[in-house]
Amino acid sequence: MSEEGSANDELLILISDFLSSLEAEGRAPHTVRCYRSDLKHLADYLGTVGSPLHRQAAAGYEAWLRHNRAAAPATQHRRLAAARRFIGYLADTGHIDHDFADAVQPPKARPGLAAPPSRDDVRVLLEALDPGTRIGRRDR
Repeated sequence: MSEEGSANDELLILISDFLSSLEAEGRAPHTVRCYRSDLKHLADYLGTVGSPLHRQAAAGYEAWLRHNRAAAPATQHRRLAAARRFIGYLADTGHIDHDFADAVQPPKARPGLAAPPSRDDVRVLLEALDPGTRIGRRDR
């Protein structure tokens, strides 16, 4: 078996152990499924680039996700959050020497929608219309 295949097999075992720990914590089945999917995506990336999981590979995964843009920003954020949590788990359980989860930063949140105007604001706007004009009558 190649060294790359062996490293990927080991990673898949560690992912399975991590998912078992989430189940033992009482995480919802849907949450565990999402982690499984997101971490499989990470493992597939590492297998494609032929790299074990380390700081540079994690940073490369983040850059690849952002550059590829095949996934919506929310999906990218979820995948990066899963990678960070998994890296933390590996450090906590002694599988890696150093927690390098900081190499994977979630994307900046985009500003949300503006708040709708209050009833008073709408009333003021409607009262400002001039009913003596065609546009004022139309918009009233």
